[in-house]
Amino acid sequence: MLKTITTLFMIFIVIAIIFFNTPLFCQSKGGAWQFENNGFDTADWDIVENNGELQNTAVFDSQAPLQEGSWYLWLDSANKYDFIKVNDSNDLDFDNENIGISAWIYPLAVGDDVHWILNKGDQFTNPKTTNYSLRISKSSNLEFLIRNSQNKAVPIASDFKIPKEQWTFIAVYYDYSAKKISMWNTPAVDPVQVLDFDQDYFSNNDPLSIGSWFSSEPSIPSVMDFEGRIDDVRISGRLEDILPQNTLINHTEHKPSLPIQLEIYPNPACLSRGDRLVTLHIQSSMHGNSTVAIYNVLGQLVYQIPLHTGSYKQHVQWDLKDLSGNLVNTGVYFARLTNVNKVATQKLVIIR
Repeated sequence: MLKTITTLFMIFIVIAIIFFNTPLFCQSKGGAWQFENNGFDTADWDIVENNGELQNTAVFDSQAPLQEGSWYLWLDSANKYDFIKVNDSNDLDFDNENIGISAWIYPLAVGDDVHWILNKGDQFTNPKTTNYSLRISKSSNLEFLIRNSQNKAVPIASDFKIPKEQWTFIAVYYDYSAKKISMWNTPAVDPVQVLDFDQDYFSNNDPLSIGSWFSSEPSIPSVMDFEGRIDDVRISGRLEDILPQNTLINHTEHKPSLPIQLEIYPNPACLSRGDRLVTLHIQSSMHGNSTVAIYNVLGQLVYQIPLHTGSYKQHVQWDLKDLSGNLVNTGVYFARLTNVNKVATQKLVIIR
């Protein structure tokens, strides 16, 4: 028994050493959906894998113009009831606490009706439920909305309007303790506007829908769908998780310090595929000895890939084999890019 406890403790120490001071080690709730040809939750700050499923005619597409990665969620304006459904979990429920939501959107329809970017709740039940939501109002403004204990929908709208047929970064952050809502329509550190908002809000047992307001009525499974493209949807209780990496630069530095970005495709990777190749897309000016290291959930080094010094964009591939040349097992792995004092970590799921 003592030996088992000691072993578990040592495993925890190894993981802590490897991932300390990275986003992976700091926990929050929520999720991230980057739509790289699947609806998997790619966040490294949450606990649960909040994977979503395409509904009706919703698809992933890669036609230009692209914004984040190589794929996005495509919701055709000619179709109804198309969205991504993410089943309920405690990881998606927020109760009177800070919450942030962000996404890249390319709407094809604005100003004709309300269009829901995402909603945690059910439109059909009585009372209706909305733990939190983000939508485009009839007047084309960005709106954050909750439903309070009196079953009253309480929205708060931006001063800026959402343009049609172009990519726009949108974000809201509700600082519950400060009773303030911050809103963005550009990927910058500072919000475009800050508004007073003093409302309690409560979790529910209903799914998160991306691109609609879910309805449990089978004949009408969603209402007021978003029309167009959605990419890189993020939900977290921490502001740093919802803003793009390239906005989190220390402006007090006297010399530029470019962030590092690491993306993995396909994710999940499949061992049964003929090529068995995973591509890691890297953006940063590499200095000195820079590597991408692959670790398993025990914190053990599985594989290591050296990078070219000075290159800003690199694409390296991993054949899903370990340092001994053997195919790895299915499960969760972590790719950790290290460049001088900068670190980026991404989760990789390998399936059969």
